[in-house]
Amino acid sequence: MRVKTIKRLEEKVDQVKEEVSLDMNAFESNLTVEEWTKCWFRSYKSRCGESTRLGYLRLVNNHILPIIGRRRIKDVTEAELQKLLNDLGQKRYGSKQKQYTQKTVYEVRGVLFSLFDTARKNRKITVNPAEHLKVSGAKGEKRRELTEAERKAYLEACETHPFALFGAVLYYLGLRRGEALALTRSDIGEDYVNIDKQYSYPKNSKAVLDSPKTDAGIRQIKIPQALKETFIKYGVYDIEDPYALLIPAPLGGPLSYSQFRDRWKSFIHTALGEDTDITPHNLRHNYATLLYKAGVDVLTAQAYCGHEDPETTMRIYTHLSEKAKRKSDNKILNL
Repeated sequence: MRVKTIKRLEEKVDQVKEEVSLDMNAFESNLTVEEWTKCWFRSYKSRCGESTRLGYLRLVNNHILPIIGRRRIKDVTEAELQKLLNDLGQKRYGSKQKQYTQKTVYEVRGVLFSLFDTARKNRKITVNPAEHLKVSGAKGEKRRELTEAERKAYLEACETHPFALFGAVLYYLGLRRGEALALTRSDIGEDYVNIDKQYSYPKNSKAVLDSPKTDAGIRQIKIPQALKETFIKYGVYDIEDPYALLIPAPLGGPLSYSQFRDRWKSFIHTALGEDTDITPHNLRHNYATLLYKAGVDVLTAQAYCGHEDPETTMRIYTHLSEKAKRKSDNKILNL
């Protein structure tokens, strides 16, 4: 760009700025949901752990982009998004034609809210059409605590089975599977266990070391006396390497998905039989139940369980409170 005077140069600069502005406005006005999703991943989800990132990708690619990916983001309406969720709640999948659960629909709603709210904050749109969406779908199976008979059988297996240490850690600390498998000697203090990492299996194969999904996942948990005795029995306090895993693979390093699956299946079938419905996640619910029965307040329980949303803990406590009330009512009837 050649000009003969400063004034003419300034005019040319202003002209270029105007042309660039027009081009950008044209791009913004035609910005699609798919294009914004790519920006959203780069700017807001780039630091996610591998399993979390793949989870977001699954929700976006399976349930959002096929429906509204080519729509201009500024044209998407609340009614359109509500229909997307309603249709998903009625949709069937797999060979058994299962209906998507409310949990899946809830997760999709969360992604939609984040997508459009970040677009609003970046002035791509003026309002968030996902702000007031309702969730439908099949109710998932409720997590339950162990029965008294199951509890006794489970703790007996924690005394003898080769995978007993993992079982005990789940029972007495309420950890997620990946949190338990990522524990090292340095995480075990005199009175507390430190949780700040987890292993995930994003492709059901090799373990990938991740950070907790939320800040609430980084926490300290008081070690019950019974678990201290288990640690002594299995030589946890005698481990010299601070980075050594408490529950390693035979050749060292973390268990692969198949190694974990086989060991857990052997443990839980030995404890409760092959037809049991108890999963590692049930032990988190069981742990919350133990906290409730011990009189631990709901905020402390939330911190120990690593629940980001206090409503998650509150629902468990409310359910247990109502259950206790029903038992008391039955006793009163029999006076």
